[in-house]
Amino acid sequence: MMEKYFKRAVGLCFTLCFLSAAHATDKPNFLVILTDDQGFDDFGWDGKHAYLETPYLDQLRNQSVYFANHHVLPVCAPTRASLLTGRHAWRTGVTVVGGGWPYIKLDEVLFSQILKQNGYQTGVWGKWHCGVGDGYYPWDRGFDETYMTEMYHYENNYGFVGSKENKVQHQKYSMDVMADYAIDFMERNKDRPFCAYVPFITPHSQYVAIPGYYEKYKKMGLSDVNAKLYGTIEKFDTALGRILDRMEELGLAENTVIIFGTDNGPNPHNATEKVSESDWGIRNPSQLRGNKANTWENGIRSPWFIRWKGTYAPKEVHANTHVTDIFPTILELAGIDYTSEKKQDGKSLVPLLEDQPSSRERLAELESRYVVSTHQAVNFKGRKNKNTPFPDDYRNSIRFEDQSLVCYNGRFKLILNPMQFMPYTFSAAPELDAGGYVLIDLESDPSETKNVIASYPEVANRMKKAMKVWFDDVVQDDNFGKRPEYIIGYKQKKSAQVSVLGAQLVGGEFSNVSPKIKDKGDFGEFNLIVQTPGVWEATLIHTKAATDGKIRVSVAGRSYTVNPSGTSTKVGPFNFSNENEDLTFRIEVDAEASNGKPIINRLNSVKFNYLRR
Repeated sequence: MMEKYFKRAVGLCFTLCFLSAAHATDKPNFLVILTDDQGFDDFGWDGKHAYLETPYLDQLRNQSVYFANHHVLPVCAPTRASLLTGRHAWRTGVTVVGGGWPYIKLDEVLFSQILKQNGYQTGVWGKWHCGVGDGYYPWDRGFDETYMTEMYHYENNYGFVGSKENKVQHQKYSMDVMADYAIDFMERNKDRPFCAYVPFITPHSQYVAIPGYYEKYKKMGLSDVNAKLYGTIEKFDTALGRILDRMEELGLAENTVIIFGTDNGPNPHNATEKVSESDWGIRNPSQLRGNKANTWENGIRSPWFIRWKGTYAPKEVHANTHVTDIFPTILELAGIDYTSEKKQDGKSLVPLLEDQPSSRERLAELESRYVVSTHQAVNFKGRKNKNTPFPDDYRNSIRFEDQSLVCYNGRFKLILNPMQFMPYTFSAAPELDAGGYVLIDLESDPSETKNVIASYPEVANRMKKAMKVWFDDVVQDDNFGKRPEYIIGYKQKKSAQVSVLGAQLVGGEFSNVSPKIKDKGDFGEFNLIVQTPGVWEATLIHTKAATDGKIRVSVAGRSYTVNPSGTSTKVGPFNFSNENEDLTFRIEVDAEASNGKPIINRLNSVKFNYLRR
């Protein structure tokens, strides 16, 4: 499998190098800005908000094509994977935000890689959340310049520049740090095409009282939590204004496509601070149903704007669009003729931007299509935790009727198995039909209060069919349900880290949620890829081990039975003979501890160290 991946990667590089694209001087720049947990109502909307002021966001929206019915995934990592690849997150190996799932598979292609191969300078500064291991970091995925922030440090923000070994501490708020990086990048690359991706952490929970902003909202009579929230958002707006103003000063505004969006709906919590029902009502004046992490409108409806000053006139578009559409839109605007080997879910939004007679057929397709999205989790009967690996026979055991899916077509939205219990609601939830479906007419009922499936049975049946066709296709995708591969010897490195969260298969009490090794039948298996053959040794990092009890560790045809001791246990040597070989690393109980306690109460990580050739 890995040999095939590297052959494909080499072929991709060759193809991209020779793709026909516009001459470098004619290529537009791209500035892609993403915020974190900024809800539909977290905007000033030109003074219409009772409290919040976001003048630069309002100005940007008024200068842009505004997609009023744009939808994302209900949590951050899946939305980011979909944005970067143009494929629904379930196809990329990313399903939920935790449990070792936020790793975009190595054979997925990101827009940064394609743009870089076509002469663009690329940079990303902010929240990554698409893989934290060798081969998965932003500096490994087509970005020339990188700053991966540690989440979620607003004050004295810190992160990593260019590698995990290069930690950089800033005595500034995160918004200023990311704006500084983006501005410096634009200044240095103003004479060549660039793509700047700036995924801010604002206003994800753990927001703080920022001097000069917090007091403003406290004086309005808001609670501490809402004053912090709105101050954090306005501080971001100021940082955005710095970027936009500097772009104007550099003469780049008319040759830069700006794409702004948010990754999901609002979070009803701020770390340990209580958000009251009154606070929630103030934050959500539109009274949309739901919140972050569900498929009601307030979880996945996200204001997105695209501005190309002097090229596309500002307007409001009501066609249903999706975060996966951004990938093909960027490539078309860049003049890149790209055909993916993998199934793309997104469609280019260029016909909606330009609305030209020559685009009528494509425009009609966009306006009439079925747009399918999902909850973050994939559900299996009897699977109690969404973070655990899929069952061994997952392609055969998965059932369509167990999933939480959503489909848009025209003014209608069909939801299968929507979340019923939420911290705060503004009205009673509509009743599900016998199959677990709700059909909403969003035109007349934006707050999703009535199930109109009985009034529009033919509409519902067409949408059910589209949803089922999409789901059946996704389940057969190569990367559906696949867990990360951990690279041994990435770019000749002499050490490699395996996260115990990323097990491909588990048994007994061992899981990526609770990596405990106690009884017979407890095991975990991990996917490895060898890039540097040689003799390697594994070190298990764990809590203090029991006095007796044995575990067996196996990989590459070698198996060792060891008695763990202290807080780390060395195992090996293992001879990895073949470059690009796929291997399975397995840890399991060999003999239980005599006192009945876990041999290892918690396995924290596994580290491989190179010994010799």
